[in-house]
Amino acid sequence: MEFSRSDMLRLVDGGDLSREGMGIAKLTAQARMLHPSNMRAVAKLDTFAQVDLEAIANAINNRVELAILDVDELLAPHHGPVLAENVEKIREMLAEGVKIAIYSNSKATQRLVDLYDQTGEGIYVHSTRFPKPRPEGFTQILNAYGLPVSNAIMVGDNPLTDGGSNLAGVEYVQVAPIAPLPEERLSVSRRTQMASREFAINLSAFYDDIYGRTPLTGS
Repeated sequence: MEFSRSDMLRLVDGGDLSREGMGIAKLTAQARMLHPSNMRAVAKLDTFAQVDLEAIANAINNRVELAILDVDELLAPHHGPVLAENVEKIREMLAEGVKIAIYSNSKATQRLVDLYDQTGEGIYVHSTRFPKPRPEGFTQILNAYGLPVSNAIMVGDNPLTDGGSNLAGVEYVQVAPIAPLPEERLSVSRRTQMASREFAINLSAFYDDIYGRTPLTGS
């Protein structure tokens, strides 16, 4: 997969689109996420820095060759810059030979150009009309790299969207969301998004309890 800085700039300069809105297909996919088989994670961590690729590979019995990453509240505060410690973690993953694909429902902005420059031009940003949790976007990424689902993981903060990787057969890694910045003014839609995410996180924990599931933790 070749993805140049000019490709990144093209996305930022209007070549990408927002996938944050709601449509029938997206709502239908989110409804599917409520099933116990989809509301699950191979690992549940406090921070992105806790992602342990070796431990995850042992848990899924396959080498992790591709990590698909969300942005908002996983790598960065909501619509904010990527945190320095998360840039360093991505560098670490790339050094281990893991491919990195960014898949966000937000459209690409300058912060991803900055991330691209800071990580030595080793990342790919996926632009698609398919919003998470629809499985098509995940499948497109796998096809672009020519990899099977067994060698990929999705890392994100929201089981209702990022956890859509389960619909495509890609193992999901749950990370606690980065807290809102003090200066962020929370709109009604933002509060609704946060509340639905919290409900999904709690539902996933409930399913873990009743089905005896034991995801990896960062401790």
